[in-house]
Amino acid sequence: MGYFSSAQRQQTQFINFWLSSTCTGDAFASATNDANFTLPLPDLTYVYSRVNGLWEIKFCKNVGPCDTIYTEYGANDVCLPRIVGIGNTRLHVKRFGDADQIEKRITFFDQPYFGGLSFFVDKVGANFTLPSPIRSYFFTGVNTWEHKTAKDAPDGNCVRYAPSVGEKGYGFTLEASVHHVVGAVKYGCTGETVPTTRTTVTPTSTTSSGTMSRFDYWFSTNLIFALVYRFRLR
Repeated sequence: MGYFSSAQRQQTQFINFWLSSTCTGDAFASATNDANFTLPLPDLTYVYSRVNGLWEIKFCKNVGPCDTIYTEYGANDVCLPRIVGIGNTRLHVKRFGDADQIEKRITFFDQPYFGGLSFFVDKVGANFTLPSPIRSYFFTGVNTWEHKTAKDAPDGNCVRYAPSVGEKGYGFTLEASVHHVVGAVKYGCTGETVPTTRTTVTPTSTTSSGTMSRFDYWFSTNLIFALVYRFRLR
C-alpha cells in the first residue's frame, strides 16, 4: 500500500500507520480523509503512526463501541506508538478541518479534546440567542477570530493564528481544554478585544475504565516541550 511521505506537499493533511516501530517500510493504512480499515494482524498490541494535521484515531471491535480513542496532531515529524486495545480488529480515522489547513472557519466543541457536539462559524460570522459553553476549538489558516458571550458584550476574546501558522501560511491553531461561553463570533478582531493565542493539543486515549490524557508534544516553532499526565475516572 502506498503512503504519504515527507517528500509530498506538507500542507495536505494525511495519516499513515505501520507495524514497524520506526514508521519505515510500507504503511498498512493511509488516509487523507475519514476512513475505515481492518487491522492486518490479530492480537496486535501496538501500531505506529505519523500524521500531518489533526486526526481522531479509534480502535474498535467487530461488534460494539470503539474503546480506544486518540487525538493526534503533528507535521509528519514524529512516529508515535498507539495501543490497539484487547480484541480490537478495526481502525477508524477522522480528519478534523479542511484538507489544506487554510479554511476561514472556526469549530467549537462542548467537550474537551474536540469531542461531543460541535458547531462551526465561517467568515460571515454568527450571533446566537442562547450562548453555548465551549470546552475546545480549532481553526486553520492565517485567520483571526473574535468570540463574545453575547453580541452586545463590551469585550471579546481575540484568538489569533499561531506563529508557526503565520510562518508557513497554513496549519492549525487550537485549544484542547478551555472554559468559554460563546454567544457571538465574528471573523477578525476589534481594538477592544483581549488577544489570546492557544496552540496546545492533548492526545487522548479512552478505555472502558477511564480516560488517560497526555501532552505528547506542544507543536509550534516557538513553544517548548511539555509532558503532563492526567488520569480522570469517568
